Amino acid sequence: MALSDAPSPGTDQEDANADNLSAGSKRRRELSDTAKRPIFSFADEVSDGDDPWAEPEVASNASSPAIETKAGTPAVSPSKGPTKEQLLEQKQREERARKMIEARKRKEREKEQQLIKERERQAKMCESLAGVLVKGLHADDLDGSTAKSTAKNLAMDIVVAVSDRVKQTQEGHGQISFLKERLALKDNSAILRQIVTGSITAEAAARLTQEDLATQEEKEKQSKQRQQALLDLHVDRAKEISRINTRKTHKGVEVIDEDR
Repeated sequence: MALSDAPSPGTDQEDANADNLSAGSKRRRELSDTAKRPIFSFADEVSDGDDPWAEPEVASNASSPAIETKAGTPAVSPSKGPTKEQLLEQKQREERARKMIEARKRKEREKEQQLIKERERQAKMCESLAGVLVKGLHADDLDGSTAKSTAKNLAMDIVVAVSDRVKQTQEGHGQISFLKERLALKDNSAILRQIVTGSITAEAAARLTQEDLATQEEKEKQSKQRQQALLDLHVDRAKEISRINTRKTHKGVEVIDEDR
């Protein structure tokens, strides 16, 4: 082999360097092309004319005929609202209902006020009746309680008994006033004593009448009135008998002889 045909070391090195430069340039061009392309490709997923950046749900819903609201409920188109006549009728019904409720509440308030007044009146009657009953109490009747409290409790029992027996309020008030006035009389002190000692119960005391609580003078007067009524009855009866056994003639009144 001739010396002129053998490759020189310098030429071989230069060729190797050229090949390396060529390979590096090619690699840089490939990397540059790769950077220019998008990271994700939608070529296999998105058809022509579609927006590749649209949300999948929105894109699919856009082609759906029904639009769904929250929680998957289909949207309902707004229906026709009520007419003026219907609105007026509804307003009138509400007004009538409101008036009925107000009337019911007003009656309840009036009834409650009447009950309050009635309780206050009964309390006053108990106080006044207790003021009479306390006069019939003795020290040995108290049993550890005061005379005032004992008389008040007894008066309350009598008021309750009167209320149970008499349904009309005014009549009950009249009976309590009658008992208070009659028991305060000296002639009825014995009856008063029987009431406070329990010989006459509260129920029996509530049924006492004018005749039961009459004074001695009134009893004598009533006795005379009864006697006079009986006498008048006998006189009237005698006159009736006389009229039947007599007749008027031209000669005057003649006695009819029943033996004829």
